[in-house]
Amino acid sequence: MLVWIELRCKRYVYGSDYISCSKGHVAVTTFPTIIAVILIAAVMLPLFLFLVFAAADALGLSFADRVLDVAVRAMIFEFAIGSVVNVVGGFAMVALAIWGSLHFPEMAHRLLSLILIPFGLWRVWRGVVIWISGDRTQPSSDPAKKQAKRSDRSGS
Repeated sequence: MLVWIELRCKRYVYGSDYISCSKGHVAVTTFPTIIAVILIAAVMLPLFLFLVFAAADALGLSFADRVLDVAVRAMIFEFAIGSVVNVVGGFAMVALAIWGSLHFPEMAHRLLSLILIPFGLWRVWRGVVIWISGDRTQPSSDPAKKQAKRSDRSGS
């Protein structure tokens, strides 16, 4: 395992000489960091809002219902992000499998690469299912659909 220390655009690798970095290095490390922070925040925000709701509800504060509404919206947003990540990750796994099957010279490595295809397609399918289930949980703004739902509930 290498230990990376960055000092004034010089990377020192433990047990090795320094490697100077270029402007491209900053973009390569910054972009995944930004994506990771966004994904972590999207996952943690609904949990934090549910915690705030539980505390506000236990204390009998009047804004608890509004916090719960925001938490539900944040959870729907989290499902949407999760489904997109699954679809993109699944297609990336399929692409990696195809690349590996065409790139590696040994037949065993080619066959092992092809094993990724069903897992990638499964992730794509899982992402689409999560997206579809997330669409069902969102309230409809169409008055005709709301009226149809009300009439279905009343039994007529």
